[in-house]
Amino acid sequence: APIALPLDARRTGPRPGFDWAGAITITPGLLLFVFGITNAASAGWADIFTWGSLVAAIVLILGFLAIEARHKDPMVPLAMFRRARLTHANIVGFLYQGAYIGFQFTATLYYQDVYGWSAFATGFCFAGAGAFVMFLAPRFATLAQNRGTTGFMTAGVGLQAISYIFWVLSVGHIDPILLVILSQIPLGLGYAMTFPSIQVAALADIEEDKSGLASGMFFAAFQIGGGVVLAATSAVFSGAPTFGWEPYSAAVAFVATLAVLITLIAALGPKPSPAADRYQAAE
Repeated sequence: APIALPLDARRTGPRPGFDWAGAITITPGLLLFVFGITNAASAGWADIFTWGSLVAAIVLILGFLAIEARHKDPMVPLAMFRRARLTHANIVGFLYQGAYIGFQFTATLYYQDVYGWSAFATGFCFAGAGAFVMFLAPRFATLAQNRGTTGFMTAGVGLQAISYIFWVLSVGHIDPILLVILSQIPLGLGYAMTFPSIQVAALADIEEDKSGLASGMFFAAFQIGGGVVLAATSAVFSGAPTFGWEPYSAAVAFVATLAVLITLIAALGPKPSPAADRYQAAE
């Protein structure tokens, strides 16, 4: 990087201070929220560590919002949440990545525990979706920039919902290899459509000096969504036998229902002209 990248101009004037108060409230707040949901799967919602963690998480997150509203140099200026396209992309990214991780978690357990496949064979089952993303995501990014992001975002999440629904309806009724192939095709294609589309949408209306912050918010939404929805999926998986449900099907049915909801959320997003996307891509 020092060889290939030009030097930045030396900064002058006062440097912004680090938002320590924001960092030490939002980080444990999110960790406690995920822990509380995960602990509910094994200990129940009445357990003191479950509800205690969730109450503490809510207090810390509300404290973070109060700090950001008053801090001179906030970690996340609350005005960023008024950016309609960025907020919409973050919501979709939070939920759709979480649904994808929740499905991978459940399917991995099923392939290993029920089919008896090795870790390598199970991992190889998801290679098809990865190949779709590797080869098609750049192409879909260009199409989203030229034709608008909302349609591709909606179609991509819709394909993932179809994959999850197909898995729930077909598991145990068709050949395992066929189950993997037929579920991975729409899943991989949908991910390859959705991921670049929401990236383009998130940064389309953002000024250059705020692009780093917006990008950080976007990828944080991805990571946090993966943890939160995975925790919820594991809670459904663990609690399903209590209601007489088969745990694997119940967990993926939860993911499928969530994916249908995400498709509706994606479709209701802002619909600006594709020109804004093309400009951001050029930048």
